[in-house]
Amino acid sequence: MSLDLSDLSSDNEVEEDVMPTECDPALYQAVLALREQRLDQEEALVDVTKKMEVLKKDMEALMKKERVLDAALRSTEEEIEETQIQKQRRLNEVDIMVPLKLSQIHTGPDIKLSGDLTPALLFMKEGIAKLRERIKELQEEKANIRKQHHELKKQHVTLNKGKTEKQAKVNIYA
Repeated sequence: MSLDLSDLSSDNEVEEDVMPTECDPALYQAVLALREQRLDQEEALVDVTKKMEVLKKDMEALMKKERVLDAALRSTEEEIEETQIQKQRRLNEVDIMVPLKLSQIHTGPDIKLSGDLTPALLFMKEGIAKLRERIKELQEEKANIRKQHHELKKQHVTLNKGKTEKQAKVNIYA
């Protein structure tokens, strides 16, 4: 004789639907309503769980796509930057003719103007003024350092004399 589980569950359902004889009918109806509500909640929970799993899978797939796109974006940005650098290098190699008036050309005191200005370097007046100002600052800084060095030398000599005198006193008393 074989047992069929579907027969048992249907027997249990029949037994559940039969109201016990000593039970209040209103209470029994409330219990049945609560059972129905619990079953509905369990079904809703299963549906929500399935939807959550689907959403998790979708999220993981989208995150994977995002990582791939981020890597592609970084690669593209690096390629663009490299292209810009190469373009700038090529532009720096292009010879440019700049028409200048003779009054716009200034040379240093030791440099004589010749017909060939190929080795010449062009500066804006503001750039030259900034460089001259920096030269003055560096000269002042150099003078201050020399003064400090001279004062430190004097202090060193004074300290050495004091040290020698103290050693002589120690040798006298010893």
